[in-house]
Amino acid sequence: MAALERTAYPRLATTLSAKDLHRNYSLSSGELDWISRTARSPALSLGLAVQLKVFQERHYFPPLDEIPPEITDHSRNTLGFGPRITSRYTNSRTFYRHQAAIREYLQIKAFYGSEALTIALHLAHESAEVLDQRADIINVLIGELLQRSYELPAYSTLNDAAEDALVAMQERLFNLVVTRAPIEVVYKLKELLETDFGRRQSDFNALKQAPKKPSRKHLEVLIDHMAWLESFGNLDAIFDGIVDTKIRHFAAQAAASDVAELKDCSLPKRYTLMLALIYRMRVRTRDHLAEMYIRRISTIHKRAKEELEQIQARQRQKLEQLAATLDGVVQILVQEPDDQEAGSLIREYLSPDGNLERLRETCAEV
Repeated sequence: MAALERTAYPRLATTLSAKDLHRNYSLSSGELDWISRTARSPALSLGLAVQLKVFQERHYFPPLDEIPPEITDHSRNTLGFGPRITSRYTNSRTFYRHQAAIREYLQIKAFYGSEALTIALHLAHESAEVLDQRADIINVLIGELLQRSYELPAYSTLNDAAEDALVAMQERLFNLVVTRAPIEVVYKLKELLETDFGRRQSDFNALKQAPKKPSRKHLEVLIDHMAWLESFGNLDAIFDGIVDTKIRHFAAQAAASDVAELKDCSLPKRYTLMLALIYRMRVRTRDHLAEMYIRRISTIHKRAKEELEQIQARQRQKLEQLAATLDGVVQILVQEPDDQEAGSLIREYLSPDGNLERLRETCAEV
């Protein structure tokens, strides 16, 4: 049974402050008038008042002996009764008549004896298609029943509905997956659980190990591991139409199980859990390979950028040298009006040793 504390099922507080009592359990003038018209004695008026306020707060009728005495005392004081008046019912017919009157007064429909159970079962099966935890399904049922103005049933009723829906959904998915799995894949799954005298652990334990973290050192290991996972066939087709949350849930179950526990499962469940784990391991390994590829591309890009910056720096330096050389030529032409003498000075300036090849190479590089 799903822990009640993990759900939104309303519980009676064990301790109540004066502020809580005043805010949640005080009777309005309209309620006081209704109680005076409905109950025939002080004891029945107190019982009716207590049930009314508890139902308004909790949306169901708990046993009277489970209601905190602070609520009864607060209602008694509001009604103006003395301590001798207690909330008791000597006639069960009156007790249930009061509950029916409260539902009618609050315009709430009874859960039992109505279509509420059918609605709850239908909602539970719908929710089980996308939710994996009973507590989550129970919370959906609580919200839907309250929205439709139904009282809440016993917690066990909601828990049973959620559990039955999950079991039915899982059985259907287990059978669907195994029906879709090719026979050769089933044989490979069977081999994963086998051990022999030469090895103490099965290949299933290797499957449960997380993929190596992306690094150059682990690249080949990751590629080999991915190839092994891919050998189990087209899992996308096997899990087609099954929501990812279900696959994750089944994979987590497989990862938390050992070989003996898996062998205790029915064949459809066993192979579905294993295939889900392989499916999720493929995703993780593929993500690691993609991350490694991105890192490698990023490193190559960074190196190329650094090399480009170095080339640009060298080019800039050569351009500056050529600009300075051209400026020197212009200065000679400005200072020497004779063309022949200027040409001689320019030649000597550009090539003191008579070799112009170095200058031509610099020009070609630019």
